[in-house]
Amino acid sequence: MKYIRRLVEADLMDKLSASGAVLIKGPKACGKTETAKQYANSILEMDRDPQVPAMMATNPKLLLAGKTPKLIDEWQEQPEIWNYVRHEVDDNKSKGQFILTGSANPTDNVKLHSGSGRFTVIQMDTMSWQELGFSSGSVKMSDLLVGGLGDYFEPAIQLEFIIDRMCIGGWPSLLGESTRNALNMNRSYVDLLCEVDMRRVSGVKRDPQKVRSLLRSLARNVSTLVDNRTLEKDVKTKDVNDLSRNTISDYLEALSRLMILYEQPAFDMHIRSSASLRKSPKRHLCDTSLAVAALGLEKESLLKDIKYAGFLFE
Repeated sequence: MKYIRRLVEADLMDKLSASGAVLIKGPKACGKTETAKQYANSILEMDRDPQVPAMMATNPKLLLAGKTPKLIDEWQEQPEIWNYVRHEVDDNKSKGQFILTGSANPTDNVKLHSGSGRFTVIQMDTMSWQELGFSSGSVKMSDLLVGGLGDYFEPAIQLEFIIDRMCIGGWPSLLGESTRNALNMNRSYVDLLCEVDMRRVSGVKRDPQKVRSLLRSLARNVSTLVDNRTLEKDVKTKDVNDLSRNTISDYLEALSRLMILYEQPAFDMHIRSSASLRKSPKRHLCDTSLAVAALGLEKESLLKDIKYAGFLFE
């Protein structure tokens, strides 16, 4: 499959020239590794190379050898590598030595130096409308904020097509797939998230049924101001009736560490206003397709509920 350039690449090049190491973080399968490979001269796959655990236990510095920039993929599999990269950056005192990619943040009990002054960070998400080729990008939020929007023409896109793309999502691996295949793949993504990833990210066993119920609730309330109390009431069913508020907070934290769940803080124009502190954040899953998959919806379902489709579009 031909590689499609991503908007974060300009930021990646800038940060490689400014810091010794760049961390690209984002949800699993959003395209971090493929983008990093475009700029790396050597690669270390922490989750695939069978020699990594033994070398981490004996001589971790050997893992850092190779042409720079060196890509260290899924670095969180051996989170101690972070500190070795930091020391290597300090010793060599050169820019653009390492690119780290990760689809989960390590647990809090891992002692990591902040990386201040050595690392810069890039947040990467699934492919945008512009990256997918459905928008020219001629209208920019930065232009709108400074009142610089000029005349433009953007061809109209049919509602059915927009909804179809929201069902498929912005996953690079699903480019060119049929909607039916994409729906099945996205449902498998949710299944693995509930049954494997939630346990793997913290080493604590999670009840897949409870995780799935919480994901459904988040999907139902996507792009709305919803607090944990509302989620607690929403997930109570005859099958799941003991998901406490503390457990919900724990699960939400795990989803955030997997970069599946994003919280959009309340906004207020006035700098000194405390409104943003009093209001609950809007919660979004990292891709619209996961909300569709979590609820078991299809294109026809969204066409019958345009109001909900509007929340997904947001």
